[in-house]
Amino acid sequence: MGSSQFILLITTVLSFASLYVLQPILPSLSRVFGVSQADATLLVSISMFPLAVAPIFYGYFLRSISARRLLIITVTVMAVTQLVFAYAPGYQVALASRFVLGLALPASFTALMTIFASLAPAEKVRQAMGVYIATTIVGGFAGRILGGVLTATLNWQAPFITMAVLLSINAFLLTRLDVDRGMQISRPGFSIISTTLARGEFLYSYLTIFCVFFVFAGVLNNLPFRLEEIDPGIRESAIAMIYSGYLIGIVTALGANRLSVLLGSETRALIMALVVYFIATALFAIASPSALLINVFIFSIGMFAVHSILSAGVNHRAGDNKSVVNGLYIAIYYTGGSLGAWLPAYLYSTLGWNNLLHALNGVLVIAFMTSLRIRRG
Repeated sequence: MGSSQFILLITTVLSFASLYVLQPILPSLSRVFGVSQADATLLVSISMFPLAVAPIFYGYFLRSISARRLLIITVTVMAVTQLVFAYAPGYQVALASRFVLGLALPASFTALMTIFASLAPAEKVRQAMGVYIATTIVGGFAGRILGGVLTATLNWQAPFITMAVLLSINAFLLTRLDVDRGMQISRPGFSIISTTLARGEFLYSYLTIFCVFFVFAGVLNNLPFRLEEIDPGIRESAIAMIYSGYLIGIVTALGANRLSVLLGSETRALIMALVVYFIATALFAIASPSALLINVFIFSIGMFAVHSILSAGVNHRAGDNKSVVNGLYIAIYYTGGSLGAWLPAYLYSTLGWNNLLHALNGVLVIAFMTSLRIRRG
């Protein structure tokens, strides 16, 4: 592995870690800032909201400024937001810092996703996206573990200070990055967005991933509160370990292309992954932390198989417009994630955990319907 590839992998890991570092400690943050469960989940949702809009425009910025320079700026901003959050005097400042983090993340995600896809030969795009997604999974897990363990052993501020230090080192490493020569991206007008959405294989892929990530965020963002409901004495480090099942997504992301080949089509693999995902969502009704730990493995297999198949598919069909196609994919993906990280918290607090799961499986029924139309489109 060359130094540039290593730096790209580190940047991907830390970018995703910065987004999810607070997820396992949401109940603790709810008490620290004196806010409700729904307001605490907004600390995650507010960072995803800019991700739902900005990636489209960052896709265009990749054509006018250096990807390396873009990454240096955004990683530096991420480091600053982590420090601001750690020393926030109240909830409003903490929320504002998470929103600014959300403004920086799309640049990092879109640049990284586009570089991974652009540097790979056409016949290796699916494999390259599998590696990218596997790396994002490592980042998401690392952030959650860092947040839970450091909070349990030190205090709630420790994980954010640590993230600030790591991101600062990452920004320095990015000055040594040399990847722009390999990027060959055309300069289409904004009409490419409507043209892309008019193509059924893109539109239905986007709608499917919207529903799938809405459910993923809805379950995992509320899971810490569910665990405290089952076991009021559970520690943040134990909550963080529940997310260890998330790591199975690495194998899933790297093997999703083989699954499509084995089953004879991308559509069959996608439907199988959605069936697994649907069943796992229902199984979260079991009121046992150990059972929930096992089920996170099953849940993550379904989620990341769908994500890998869909992202590889749209990149394979994107041609020279990968940055815009990826920008749309990330925008719609995180629109689902932003809404899923926030709205289900209200359902949980008013209707209870099991009714929330019924509602989320209703969303997955829509995902089944849209996935069946991808190939037809």
